[in-house]
Amino acid sequence: MLAINVGESPSRVGSFLQSRGLSLPVLLDKKGEVALGYNIRYFPTTLLINKSGVIEGGKIGAFQSKEEIEAGIIRFIP
Repeated sequence: MLAINVGESPSRVGSFLQSRGLSLPVLLDKKGEVALGYNIRYFPTTLLINKSGVIEGGKIGAFQSKEEIEAGIIRFIP
């Protein structure tokens, strides 16, 4: 799993992760280039992307819990 943050500072991203007890790599997309490349228009957006770079599924909006995230990922694992 890789999170992508658009426009926030490293310290703000770190504080967010810590406050929610999350530990995962975060790509800092300072200029919005990654978001533009995947045509993301709303934040937050979650995309499940396979090894070939093809979008397999996704969700617009926030997840309410860690369990909801895990359940969403498990649905897309073949």
